[in-house]
Amino acid sequence: MGNRPRQRSMVMGNRSFIILSAEDFRHAESRDPESLDVCLHKVQSMRLHGPQQLLEDHRLEECRLHDHGLQESRRPFTYFRGKGLQLGRPEEILRSDGGYVRRWKSSEILRCTQVDMYETTLEENGLLIPRYIDAPGVAYIHEGSGILGVVYPFGGEFRQKSYVRQVNTGDFISIPDGVVFWLYNNRSEPFKFTCVADTSNAPNPGEPSKPYHLAGGKEQLVGGLLHGFSDDMLSEAFGVDVSITHDIFSRQKDVTITRAGKKFNFPYLEGTHRDGENDVAAEFTFSMHSGKADLIVPDGGWLSFVTRNKLPVLSKVGLSAVRVKLEPRAMIAPLWSPNAHQIIRFLRGDGRVEVASNDGESLLQEDLKENDVIIVPKFYPSTIIAGERGLEFIKILTSDSPTASYFAGGNSVYKAIPAQVVAEALQIPLEEEIYIRQQRRKDEVILPAVRQHEI
Repeated sequence: MGNRPRQRSMVMGNRSFIILSAEDFRHAESRDPESLDVCLHKVQSMRLHGPQQLLEDHRLEECRLHDHGLQESRRPFTYFRGKGLQLGRPEEILRSDGGYVRRWKSSEILRCTQVDMYETTLEENGLLIPRYIDAPGVAYIHEGSGILGVVYPFGGEFRQKSYVRQVNTGDFISIPDGVVFWLYNNRSEPFKFTCVADTSNAPNPGEPSKPYHLAGGKEQLVGGLLHGFSDDMLSEAFGVDVSITHDIFSRQKDVTITRAGKKFNFPYLEGTHRDGENDVAAEFTFSMHSGKADLIVPDGGWLSFVTRNKLPVLSKVGLSAVRVKLEPRAMIAPLWSPNAHQIIRFLRGDGRVEVASNDGESLLQEDLKENDVIIVPKFYPSTIIAGERGLEFIKILTSDSPTASYFAGGNSVYKAIPAQVVAEALQIPLEEEIYIRQQRRKDEVILPAVRQHEI
């Protein structure tokens, strides 16, 4: 290699960046044209959006680009070939008399898709202490029932609107970042829900979301936010004697979850779901029961979805969900989503998932069982097929209005392309293409099992 000019660098935060000269660009192009594209993208991003956007773009590049020598740790999603798309089992991070929290350990795939995922279980009289979170999130209740409370600012005035409602298995909850909420188990059986937070706009994108508890004790790395203020400051703010604020701090023991001393009573509890546009109490919840399915396929199964069109608050959250139940050996038509990563938790039954990559290789082929979790990145084609026991799962998508395209079924992209074009592309006789085109004409999204004598 010949001598190259000395490169200048700049530091922003804890990141160092090389300032590339014209000769650097020519060198990058000679090594790999894609390297030049990366450089140009950085310069354009800096010009349009400033240093902060450049930092954010850098984080994304680490996840989606091959290592061309300009950075040390870029990770294309093909890097996760094999079990890298699976999250494994969650780890318990907190336990008290009122319940416990399990979190899926932060991993490269979670950082790349910029989501955080955890499961909360509330025992009888368990109370999830009022808090707000630095990232918008959603929750799906997959066991038990309880009470949800939300405090939400309305209009331009400095006012807070509060509501309390019963939520049950199969319900979907959506909470914007910075909005106070709490949950309480008023039944004897455990109350379990899975939560997914979108950290893309959080203070630390790709890292676990951070709750800010309005009450609770103080332990290492976690505690009620009031502990961060002095007694004098709080006594002045609340208009009480310092001895009262000191007494409040001394009484708080549990962190995140506590057990109520006696059962709460809410005589004004709202127990129905969204009935109209003016039902303010339904702004944050949506029922995803089979009775409200959006698609029912005989011998195939059913699905129910919620997007911002059904739950407007999702436009502030940026997420959506699909609940699917497949009959034995039925499958989801192979698909890809151009605008949403898919976080899928399998609730009941068994089956198999396959994910392909753009290089024609398998990214994942894995048998499924209850409580497995996988992440399918946007653009990557995937399919799920149920086993002999059927399969039920919940899918959280990182868009409030996701789209998808399908390879098979009545709405297949192949059927939207002229037959002669498809035949030539696949290098098959036109008659064979037409025969394939005529199959599955009435099946869309959910494909029932095909019996051998029907083929």
